[in-house]
Order: sequence, then C-alpha cells, then structure tokens
Amino acid sequence: MHRPARARSEEHADHHHDRSMSSEHGAPQSRTQRIARA
Repeated sequence: MHRPARARSEEHADHHHDRSMSSEHGAPQSRTQRIARA
C-alpha cells in the first residue's frame, strides 16, 4: 500500500531507533514488522 511521506519518515526513524537498541531488545525487527503491517 502507498504511504504518505510523513508516515514513511516516522517509520524510517523507528527503524533507525530499533537498530540502535537491537542489542538490548534482541528482536528489533518485531517493531519494524508491526509498523510495516499497519
């Protein structure tokens, strides 16, 4: 599905944040996948 630039920007920021906390969470893709599905 097509998303507005604003939503894309937020998703990118979340992905970057998850990547940073990947060592602590252990599953950084879980949140990214949720956003992608939403």
